[in-house]
Amino acid sequence: MEIKITSMKDHYIINGFGRVGRQIAQELAEEKTPFVVIDKEEVFDECKKNGWPYIHGDSSKDEEVLKKAGIANAKALLIAVGSDADSVFIAVSARSLNPDLFIVARASSQDTADKLKKLGVNRVALPYQIGGYHMAVMAMRPAVVDFIDTIFDSRHDELHVEELQIEEKSQLKGMPLRNVLPRDKKKVAVLAVKRAGVPSIVNPPPDTILQAGDDLILMGTKQDLDQIGEEFSP
Repeated sequence: MEIKITSMKDHYIINGFGRVGRQIAQELAEEKTPFVVIDKEEVFDECKKNGWPYIHGDSSKDEEVLKKAGIANAKALLIAVGSDADSVFIAVSARSLNPDLFIVARASSQDTADKLKKLGVNRVALPYQIGGYHMAVMAMRPAVVDFIDTIFDSRHDELHVEELQIEEKSQLKGMPLRNVLPRDKKKVAVLAVKRAGVPSIVNPPPDTILQAGDDLILMGTKQDLDQIGEEFSP
């Protein structure tokens, strides 16, 4: 297992394997995304059953655990531990070990969420906030929720949503959107263009000029989205 983890690159690290961590692992496994699980307790029966790599250790007290998980070569870290204090310590260690790492952390309070953001955590999830919002929308707009759940459920192939980043060396830089994804020829819809410093451009017009750093939010079948990714990857 150590050899397998050492050879991994651009993988995800799930720190905490309780109910939230298990759900994250199942979602990543459905997407066939490589990941490593960390937990300070011996809770790895599901990992053993599915062949998921794991490390037993407390990364809130020992950063060597994160190093063993290949944090230097990882793409993202998902902190799903139950203690806010542990989340903060893990975030500090992770950011110092890999300044470019994308970090998502769970928090139980807004105060902790604010602290995590100041420490460089890219996204913070507040379960009570997410759950409350989801339940309210379920009651008010159930059909909309059903549609969105279908899009984000990796077990459904009807529709998926992905992002495509325009890098500095990308062939798409400086091109109008109509030349990249003409609506009459491509079966992929451009939902939005996310651009730093300005509000997202929702349902962007065909003459939108793509810039380095833009994120295109695309919707289509997994097959079509994979084809777009292969065609326009740098």
